[in-house]
Formats: sequence, structure tokens, C-alpha cells
Amino acid sequence: MFNIFEKEGEAMAEESKVRFLFRKVEHLGLRSSIEALKALETTDTGVTYTTAANHIATAVSELPEVIS
Repeated sequence: MFNIFEKEGEAMAEESKVRFLFRKVEHLGLRSSIEALKALETTDTGVTYTTAANHIATAVSELPEVIS
């Protein structure tokens, strides 16, 4: 989706991409990771989409249903 916007000359802002990612993650086991990223976003210089996605991917790999 982001590539389509960019191709059409309407690239989404990095902050919009991150907020979109936060809204789309619904797994209860990832809620704490999302909240930590939200806190980091407000206290730090910001969180990039790539950083947030990598953090969430790491959290997904540690979920019990993925490990088993």
C-alpha cells in the first residue's frame, strides 16, 4: 500500500505509517510491545516504520504459539 501511494506521488509521512502499523496489530500478546513503541515515540525523536516493524517482528518470534 505504501508503495502505491509513493508511486502516485502521494507518499505517506513516516509518522502516518507508524500509526497505521500500530492500529493494525491486534494480537493481545503484542500489546505490550506496541505500548512500549508508543511510549518511545513520544519521548524520543520518533520511531521509524522500519524500526517499529523490526521490533514487532522480534516480538512475534518470541510468542509461545510461534515457538511451539
